[in-house]
Amino acid sequence: MSPQIPGVQSADIAQGDTATLACLVSSFPLSNITWRYKGQSLISDNKKYEVIDSNYTLLIKNASFDDAGDYECEANNELGMAVAFAKLTVGCEYRLIFFAWLID
Repeated sequence: MSPQIPGVQSADIAQGDTATLACLVSSFPLSNITWRYKGQSLISDNKKYEVIDSNYTLLIKNASFDDAGDYECEANNELGMAVAFAKLTVGCEYRLIFFAWLID
């Protein structure tokens, strides 16, 4: 069965967090996965990116605003290929600070 990608997991995170993007892949035989961002293939480098082949997942560590955008997930085997896109949104971390004014 040629690969099919019936769903993706996108992420909306704060700057500095680790993002998890994933593709739900259905195929037999099992598919190889390639992740791309802005046309560049991403490989596990133990610093920025970690590709987990067993569950078609991409981890983006210490994400910055420059990492935001659409990530291409390509699944292929000898019977064909499928492509889908997962979106990463990177925002600011929100912290609420309460000031207590002491009145004597």
